[in-house]
Amino acid sequence: MRRFEHCIVFLIDGARPDAMEMMMKRGDLPNIQRYLLEPGSHAKAVTVFPSTTGPAYAPILTGCYPGTVDLPGIRWLDKTESNRNRLSLKSKRSYMGVEAPFFNSDLNKDKLTLFEIFKDSVNIFNHLNRGVKPTNNLTRFSKVWYYVLVHLTSAWQVVDCASHKYLSKAISKKPELIFALFPAVDCLSHFSHPFSKKVLDAYLKIDQFMGKIVGHLKREGISDQTLLILTSDHGLTSTHTHVDLVDFFDKRGYRALHYPRITRKRTKAAVMVSGNSMAHVYLKNHRDWGGRIYSDELEKSHAKLLDDLVHSPEIDLVATADEDGGVQVHHNGGKARIHYTNGQIEYSVEGEDPFGYEVLPQKLDEYTSLECTCDSDHPDALMQLIQIFRSRRSGDIILSAKKGFDLRARFEWPKHKASHGSLHREHMLVPLFINTKIQSRRVRTADIFPSILELMGRQNTNEVDGKSFV
Repeated sequence: MRRFEHCIVFLIDGARPDAMEMMMKRGDLPNIQRYLLEPGSHAKAVTVFPSTTGPAYAPILTGCYPGTVDLPGIRWLDKTESNRNRLSLKSKRSYMGVEAPFFNSDLNKDKLTLFEIFKDSVNIFNHLNRGVKPTNNLTRFSKVWYYVLVHLTSAWQVVDCASHKYLSKAISKKPELIFALFPAVDCLSHFSHPFSKKVLDAYLKIDQFMGKIVGHLKREGISDQTLLILTSDHGLTSTHTHVDLVDFFDKRGYRALHYPRITRKRTKAAVMVSGNSMAHVYLKNHRDWGGRIYSDELEKSHAKLLDDLVHSPEIDLVATADEDGGVQVHHNGGKARIHYTNGQIEYSVEGEDPFGYEVLPQKLDEYTSLECTCDSDHPDALMQLIQIFRSRRSGDIILSAKKGFDLRARFEWPKHKASHGSLHREHMLVPLFINTKIQSRRVRTADIFPSILELMGRQNTNEVDGKSFV
């Protein structure tokens, strides 16, 4: 097996594999074709739930799912911490704004990041950067100013160009690892749609950057020693309807706490939306938040609310947790139960399958589950729902929206025209290009972490969710 001394991860936020495949067939991405695909491999990888920026970086950087590292969404509430001290800085979170730096302290401290393993590592524009030396976090000061500028002007290509500039600068120092974020595809998709001319132009620009970066590696004499990985955190779909989920709960007597109205009084629920197509919903136990409310109690005490959610035209799936660690999935045509024990998934269905799966074996291991569902409308949904409820910060109810619906109508400026976050395949599938051969075409983004370590001859001391694909 080929060994590498350096690694560059190109994280193209919001990249869709079908968009890149379409462009490659037209010959629009010659550098990605030449320097990644021809010597290496290409696969459609499955990301994580929620399929949203930030939490979906965790599997690439730690090998673990968001539920495992306690980053269950871009917004969340910690019921236990809220009961202990409702003013605690750890009781709730929105990484969209001033709380973004808390990503690193919120991340489970028992799980090492790639930056902590590769001490000589560089970070560019990525918030999840625990372990990077301050001097190697090249955008630690400029990031805020770039993001303010482009939020006002929508000129997200400026950030991609800056990322390339910082990346070129970093290569000259020959670090072991560089993690470079390119956000333009995601942000321009939100403001238009995933196949707009501006978005496709952003892919073209990234291909040009790839050619320049490989040229730089050759001049430094390290091109043959450098592992190149291009991937993404999620896909997107066009949005046709914005739903006011907070209003949905308010009208049913569940006055909801939400961002930015986090000091709202007399609340009975909290609604925390991620990517705008998924949401954590937390319900109070009488006067305080209490602990998690499990499926049996929800069906007993909140049956009408569950029924309204299940039959809402905007909601695809409603998930709740069982006290024994299982998950129940509610759909207007049927219901399913998922249980995970010792690496085995047990799956049973009443009525129609909520995910639209063909008949599955009653028992599956983690990778059989991926194999059986990868080509469906809800790839890897069984494992993804199991993992998300591992976090103490996950909701009592978790919602995944139907394609085209956005669950956040208020306080969204400018209004999004594309969304992500759900369990739908167009949100869950991402491109994976790597300049070496891989064994499996059925991969998760959580598999990237252990694969990097193996390809670079490093010991994996983390207990991780991913599995090397080399």
